[in-house]
Amino acid sequence: MDSILTALQATIISIMESGLIIILAALIIGVIIKKWVPDTALQNKWIPTVNIIAGAILGVAISACFPDVGKVTQAIYGALCGLSASLIYDKVIAMFGGKE
Repeated sequence: MDSILTALQATIISIMESGLIIILAALIIGVIIKKWVPDTALQNKWIPTVNIIAGAILGVAISACFPDVGKVTQAIYGALCGLSASLIYDKVIAMFGGKE
């Protein structure tokens, strides 16, 4: 049982280190903004900015789990993950023929 818990903990830590959690969280935030905020030109312009800020905040929050990583480094990493969430959303919509 201990080996299963150790393996699960290692898997969770590797997912957190890879930035997947930050990308998914920023992607969800962007989709919520896209669906709930009225469709205006300003909305599409500000979603990447919101994702970058959310990614930076999440990066600093997650850095509490990894004391050997600097908060500034993790904030920059989180911001890049937030930006990548915007790019992933745009490419997936374009790939499946959305009207973005």
